[in-house]
Amino acid sequence: MYVFVIFGALLMALSALMVANPKTWAEGIVKFSRQRYFHAVEVISRAGFGVLFVFYADQTKYPLFLAGMGYLLASGEGRGGSALCGRSRRQSRKAGEGVSPLCL
Repeated sequence: MYVFVIFGALLMALSALMVANPKTWAEGIVKFSRQRYFHAVEVISRAGFGVLFVFYADQTKYPLFLAGMGYLLASGEGRGGSALCGRSRRQSRKAGEGVSPLCL
């Protein structure tokens, strides 16, 4: 259960920073994305939180939902919402205009 509290607190803190100073936040994200280790950190943190969500889901009030979120995080399909749209990212990009931004 502590995993979800820590994840939620971290998410709220980062969201507050983003609201307080969006320009600095955006510049920081761009700067970090240019680092050589950016992709590794992204993949490892996503997979790590996904595994923790799946592992500890049974200790929550909504285990099926949190396990599903964990599988989405661990699979990497949570990015861009392509899994929620039922198609691959390549198919989503080919769809073009008239498609929800979530599916692009």
